[in-house]
Amino acid sequence: MKLFEKMRQQKLLSITLLLFTLSVGIVIGTLINTGVHAARDQNVAPDATPLTIPKAVEVGNEFTKLAKRLDPSVVNITADYTPKVEQGRNRVRPQNQDD
Repeated sequence: MKLFEKMRQQKLLSITLLLFTLSVGIVIGTLINTGVHAARDQNVAPDATPLTIPKAVEVGNEFTKLAKRLDPSVVNITADYTPKVEQGRNRVRPQNQDD
């Protein structure tokens, strides 16, 4: 536990040690993994038909035309709410003993 308390007090040292450990891990990982040997040029399924991507359909500006046509129509919705006062109930809050 003394190690954790000491690390907590010396934040710069602990951050430096953490970054050093992370850097060593990255270097080791880079040295171990020297290359990726993926088979990109091989045809996995030579008898499969290639996928055809359909052309993008030009959607007309119908929504834009409709929005511009309906732009002047403004809707104003208001709601008035008056809470009802409950009579016959006296709410007494209990007082804490700590006060």
